[in-house]
Amino acid sequence: MSYAPSPQPPWPELPATDFVRGRLATEADVEQMRAVFAGNVPGAKPLEIDIPQYAIFQNENEGAAVRAIVVQAETALGRELVGLVDLTGRSHMQFLSDVQLLGTRRPA
Repeated sequence: MSYAPSPQPPWPELPATDFVRGRLATEADVEQMRAVFAGNVPGAKPLEIDIPQYAIFQNENEGAAVRAIVVQAETALGRELVGLVDLTGRSHMQFLSDVQLLGTRRPA
């Protein structure tokens, strides 16, 4: 899946803190803005992807590609979900299949 980027702020450095990696997010993580969502779903587990990392996803409401940073990734009930923060600071939850992961090196 490939998206054409829309005019947006330049990519920042990846954060050194304020993300959830290697464990499920809690309500406290959401309240402290380290995660986008928290769920107490039996069998849920963290996804093994690089966090944080750069990503692009399609905003269905605006019809534009959105630059973001992945701050969490979890699987539950057969669904793989990621929490992202776009470059304006808005939080988003997306299916992993709807997100283009770009890795940990700042895109050009």
